[in-house]
Amino acid sequence: FEKEGLETSLHIAMEQLGQAIGAWESRAQAGTEMRLLARLKAAGELCLAVLNWDHGWLDTYSIPGATTSNRPPQSWRSYLVRPDLLQALFRVYRAVWVCALPQCTNAQTSFWVLATDVAAMLRQILTALSGVTGKIFESTEEKGGYFQYLATSALHLSAEPLMATEAAIVLSKRDVGGQ
Repeated sequence: FEKEGLETSLHIAMEQLGQAIGAWESRAQAGTEMRLLARLKAAGELCLAVLNWDHGWLDTYSIPGATTSNRPPQSWRSYLVRPDLLQALFRVYRAVWVCALPQCTNAQTSFWVLATDVAAMLRQILTALSGVTGKIFESTEEKGGYFQYLATSALHLSAEPLMATEAAIVLSKRDVGGQ
């Protein structure tokens, strides 16, 4: 299975994830968010199962304190080393995260639960992709650019809630001060 089936599974998973991301980003009809979130979740879970596969590079049970890194075969490069995929994952994560905010749910608990689950799953995919290493990168520069993009994008995402909180504090002070 590892020799042939896993790469086929990755192909299917990434294709489904790409289609789910495209459907989410181009949602034309209101009221389709639940269905699209469910589709994102299913495709993402398949991707995670493949990305988190133990490729057998390191037997963590025989080496105390050892951890495994994600060293997929070089043939996976076309699926994983894709700036367009990373950009889309960050865009969709942000959009889903915003939908998961309590004020955006209109008390739709099932929607909120699904949106937070999908946001968590997208974070797990980004985390799995941040652990990719090995011969999948053609050069040290490419590897550096890949990780620089991941780190920069993650920092921007983590700063957004802080900026929103700061803006809310400033606005509340204006309201209290009568300005």
